[in-house]
Amino acid sequence: MIDFGTTAIGDPACDLIFAWTVLDVPARELHRAELDIDDASRARGRVRGLAAVLPAAQPFRAGTADTRRLDELLSDFRRSA
Repeated sequence: MIDFGTTAIGDPACDLIFAWTVLDVPARELHRAELDIDDASRARGRVRGLAAVLPAAQPFRAGTADTRRLDELLSDFRRSA
C-alpha cells in the first residue's frame, strides 16, 4: 500500500481546499482577491477540492451539496482554462 496522505505537506494549496468545499462562488472570488493567490496554487487547491468530492460514499444525487460543489469546481476550471 502506498500512502499519499502526506505528499502535500507545506503546499499552500492545501489551505485552499475549503474554498471549494465551503465557500460559494462570490465568497471564493473575494477569498482569492484578498489572499492574492497565484494561479498554480489555486489550480492545485481546486484539484484537492475535487478529490474531496469524488470519493463520496453514495452516488451523486441532483441538488446535493456534493453535486453543487462538483458543478462549481468544473465551472471554475472552465473559466480558468
